Amino acid sequence: MEQSSLFALEITDKAPANTITAHLKMFVIADDGQEYAAKGIHDGYNERVSVPHPNQIPAAEWLCSNLAEICGLPIPNYKILLDKNNGNYYFGSRIELACDKAILDGVSWLNRIKNASEQLKKQLWSIHAFDLFIYNMDRHINNYLYVVNRSNSFDIQAFDFSLSSLVLGWPKEIDLSAFPNCNTSNSWSYIKKITGIKDEYTTSALKILGKLKLIDVSKIDDIFSKMPSQWVNEELKINLIDWWQSPARLSKIDLVIEEIKNESI
Repeated sequence: MEQSSLFALEITDKAPANTITAHLKMFVIADDGQEYAAKGIHDGYNERVSVPHPNQIPAAEWLCSNLAEICGLPIPNYKILLDKNNGNYYFGSRIELACDKAILDGVSWLNRIKNASEQLKKQLWSIHAFDLFIYNMDRHINNYLYVVNRSNSFDIQAFDFSLSSLVLGWPKEIDLSAFPNCNTSNSWSYIKKITGIKDEYTTSALKILGKLKLIDVSKIDDIFSKMPSQWVNEELKINLIDWWQSPARLSKIDLVIEEIKNESI
């Protein structure tokens, strides 16, 4: 993602988002003519979901989307958006026209995954490994995008990182030695039963973790440099950059590697 706040797209129209997503407040049209799900620094204040750093939602989305893209994970296109009426910048996740917009229940999701391609199942395992690293606590069956492909079956994309990483004070303010009981862990127990366990699934997940090991701290600094300044919490930024260049980051990745390998036993 080469865009920076200097070249933010301008919002030309907006509408309220009536969705089950806790921190998504509006959909917008930008001056590129595309529709986006937009999240800003004020959207984390939600009486149903309390987080340590609610104004870090767009920063977390930007950071995690950039990291996911570097690692080759399937994610929607994303942009920095500017509302000139209030001077606020928003993280924009582009609405995929081929995306199935239905809210899935357990039965319909079960049928979809049972008939899924091997590629989709590998993607589920890869996304799970990434979620464990960035401490994403809210991965569930309705925050994957299910995109209809040319074979008239589904591919998936990971979106919604608003309950992960910087929003939670990652890495300094959380317990990196364990992953909590949350939507991500609960959903994964269900997902793993449906996909089953195969060597190619764990290999796909471990490949993502291997890529995370190779990302230099200069890339993290670059990701922050392209954020609007109103998104940046300097203390959290310094904590993450210090951690990224320390042995603690590699130790965390090794813990996730062990967890993925243990899933296969």
